[in-house]
Amino acid sequence: MHRWWLLASLAFSLVAFAGDEPAHTAPLDVRNFLVKQGCDEVVDFYSEQDVVGQPYVYGIGSLIDEGPLMRDFTFVAWCVRDHDYQVVADLGGRAWPGGCRFPIRGFDFAGSLTITDSGRGILIRSERDGLVVTIRCDAGQWVRQASD
Repeated sequence: MHRWWLLASLAFSLVAFAGDEPAHTAPLDVRNFLVKQGCDEVVDFYSEQDVVGQPYVYGIGSLIDEGPLMRDFTFVAWCVRDHDYQVVADLGGRAWPGGCRFPIRGFDFAGSLTITDSGRGILIRSERDGLVVTIRCDAGQWVRQASD
């Protein structure tokens, strides 16, 4: 009987400890990169209803290299630094086409990220609550276009 109580106590302690782990919105490799950049993950990303998508997207290197998406863990992700939402990127040593640099600062919110190749360059698209912000690199400068 004493062993049963001891095992039950241990199991409860482990469950309680696991329950103390904060909810994450990004995989460990993305979170570790954000820490190196001096910013935090967007932990309240899923705090609203009907949020579809993720605050990060993998496969950027494949688009830059124009190659197949084969185990490409390069990414673009949202982070927060001093109440400012920013887009950061781990490009695996590649440069962004057009010469733009990360982070991209000055956003009021973080939306679900997608990346597309438009033929005019790679576009970063963020969508939240019907508002779409498209970001592209033009001659070394980030250009944003918002629509709803």
